[in-house]
Amino acid sequence: MVGQLWIWRIDSNTLVTALPERWHEGPEMTLLDKIATHIAEWPPRRLEEMTEMIIEVATTFIDAPANSGFDTNVFDIFEESIAMMADKETRAYKTFYKQQETCARLNGKIRDRQPLTEGEREVLRKAEDDVCDILEETRYLEEIKDICDELKMIERVFEDQANFLTAYDSSTPWPQPVLELDIWVFRRRKLTMLRVEAEVVEQSLRTLLDLKQKQGNLNEARDTRKLADNAEQRALEGERQSQMIFIFTVVTVIYVMIAETRASRFLTDIPSDYLQVYCWPVAMRLRHYIHY
Repeated sequence: MVGQLWIWRIDSNTLVTALPERWHEGPEMTLLDKIATHIAEWPPRRLEEMTEMIIEVATTFIDAPANSGFDTNVFDIFEESIAMMADKETRAYKTFYKQQETCARLNGKIRDRQPLTEGEREVLRKAEDDVCDILEETRYLEEIKDICDELKMIERVFEDQANFLTAYDSSTPWPQPVLELDIWVFRRRKLTMLRVEAEVVEQSLRTLLDLKQKQGNLNEARDTRKLADNAEQRALEGERQSQMIFIFTVVTVIYVMIAETRASRFLTDIPSDYLQVYCWPVAMRLRHYIHY
């Protein structure tokens, strides 16, 4: 998009220029063709006029999109691209909000001990996976970053052109500048505006990526807490089962001792309901103290 040009003034009648070949092979006019056409239409009377004419054509070459194979102005292309990326960024935020809303609603039902249907469970799983997926936002960030980098490169080219023209004007005895610098002021302001808009979209996408990564960390912490709670619950259940086994073991031992005692010849007068009347209440009281 930016035509490069080198100029050497050998003497008062000789001017040497050098231009790179264009990679794009099309019917569009090259920078050399543009300079030749301009000189043919307005023949310069002095070498200084030719130099200024060549500089003017080279610095305004970007204003002709067809010269680079485009049908639209370069600034309009960037402006349209930034607007498209801003729209994608807005839709990404809306999608993220809807996913958060879905997760909050269904997790709220779980906290309220309301059963979820199979369809709701599937929706919750998908929403929790999508809310942490950053693939699409990463692609958007890459695109807008490329736009920012291109705008910065073009802005540096315009700054170099403005510096060159200022230096050239200060080295010539002519009171009138080669070109009015207002056009560079406009270009730089336009480029700065586009770059700021692109950087706003880029920063917004970075914020969205950060939110998604933080949400992923929260989900991971919540899942870890659930696993810990489940492990604690299983440990408590195991402890209760151990207590019950201990109680039944104690009862069994007492029952065996009573049975052996009754079978002896010295304590044959122990009533048969001794186990139900005395042993079971003691065992249940023992279980009560162990449990609480």
